[in-house]
Parts: sequence; C-alpha cells; structure tokens
Amino acid sequence: MLQRLLLGTQVSRAANIIASSKKTMVFTGAGISASADVPTFRDTNGLWTNEDVAFFGSPDAWLTDPWRCWNAYENFRLDVTAKVPTAAHWFVSLLEDMDGVVTFTSNVDSLHLKSASNAKEIHGCLRRARCMACHEVVVLPENTMQHNPACPSCGNWLRHDVVLWDEQVRHTDELAEALEECDALLLIGASGDVTDVEGMARRMKERGKNVVEINPKSTTATELATLHISQPADVALPLIVKKVLKIRGA
Repeated sequence: MLQRLLLGTQVSRAANIIASSKKTMVFTGAGISASADVPTFRDTNGLWTNEDVAFFGSPDAWLTDPWRCWNAYENFRLDVTAKVPTAAHWFVSLLEDMDGVVTFTSNVDSLHLKSASNAKEIHGCLRRARCMACHEVVVLPENTMQHNPACPSCGNWLRHDVVLWDEQVRHTDELAEALEECDALLLIGASGDVTDVEGMARRMKERGKNVVEINPKSTTATELATLHISQPADVALPLIVKKVLKIRGA
C-alpha cells in the first residue's frame, strides 16, 4: 500500500515536471528494452562475458578476426529483430507527439524505430552495416542471416553500423544542443556504464533544471536527479505519460 502511494506521488510529480516543460529531452538506455528480453552485453546473464566485451567492443577486433565479429554481431542482430517494443517504447513515442520533446538512445536494437519513435541512435544500430573501406551503408535483411559480408560497391568488408570503443558517438551536436535548451531531462533505464548520464544530470543541475530518472537501480545520475523513480520503465512511464497528456488536455 505504501509503495503504491509513493509511486502515485512520484508519478504526479514527474508528470507535472514534464507537462510544465517547454522542452523535454528523453534519454533511454538498455533498461527500457529489458522486458523485451533484449540481452545486454555486460549484466549478469548478459550476452557476452567480460572477455567477449573487451574483444567485440574493440574496432581492432574487426581487423584481427572479422569473421568471428561478423558472426557474433549477426547472431545478436537476428535475436534482436525478433523482439517487439515494450510498453515504455510506445509511451516514449506518444510523448514525442508533444511539442518540444526529443529522444536520444544508446541502444542499438531499433525498438524505438519499431514503435514509431524518432529517437536518435547515438551508438548506431544493428539493422545496418557499413563498409570498412568506402563507408557505404547497407540495410540488412531483417530475418535473414547474412553469410557474405562484402560491400556491394567495392567488395571490402562490411561491419555492423554500431559505435565501438574510442569511436565517435553519433548526434553529439544535437544531443549537446538539446541538453542546453531543455527544461527537463527524462532518463529511462540508462545505467551510465557507457554513456555519461552523470554528466548530463550534472549539467541540468547547474542550469537549475529538472532531471527525472526511471530506473529500478541507482545509477551515477541518481544523486543529481530531481526525482528518482525506482520502478521498471514499463510500470512508471505509461502512468506518467497518461497523466502528462491529461494535464495538457491532449
């Protein structure tokens, strides 16, 4: 009973923050896809061991053992393409229908795209591959394992279009601009292990703006957040968005 009352209070507070915000930046991490059974790389029972992450997360791996990398990422891609968006993905998309809401994600599973979201994928995505020589981008067939990772233009190796260690994150200028212009930052399922959510939250606090964090676990951003809701995204976000739409009369 007390937990339900606390959640209700937190939902109302979060909804009021977002509803009164002229510009809201949403940032999602692996946690938003948890109930879709998308495996993470590093959590307990994750996709790869620490040794695998160290290997497959390095761009050098594609130079030393490209076949091993191609097959590993293809298996991951096929697993991910069979997944469907969670309730939280759909409610992010619904939130984006409001003026002034922009979404960024560190996920490469493209579940935001499947839910009609315009989320900007800062770490790229598995649905595409790009040539390691001429950089042509190729969209991969959704449900078919590709056994010929050759660029259709130059014949060199294709590599899945995801950002690896020490590579440039995508949409950096847009993310920085959104962070400087938004009145509220909504962090959903972002652990901070890869993306600097602590830095985002700190910048918002310096600007005197609000940070709402939805995550069952504490993160590097939790102590800086205006409000931390310790619930799965599928539980908290639908309640928040419904209340936001009610407040705004949508």
